[in-house]
Amino acid sequence: MNLAEQLRQAILDSGLSLNRVSIESGVPYSALHGFVNSGRDLKLSNVERLAALFGMRLTKPTKRKAGRRGVAPPRRP
Repeated sequence: MNLAEQLRQAILDSGLSLNRVSIESGVPYSALHGFVNSGRDLKLSNVERLAALFGMRLTKPTKRKAGRRGVAPPRRP
């Protein structure tokens, strides 16, 4: 589940109205409505506010090892 899906689910699971989430987080109602109902993106500052409201922690993703994905290693004779 990606970050956007997690935030949407947290909003829906909170039992709060979008208006109440907007007031408590400081995120504009129109931005919340567009995010939840139309799949629009949020500004990072709004993501941070929502994460703080719902007790979520934002972390950097771990780096993947360099290499070819989906390619089997060469066979040895």
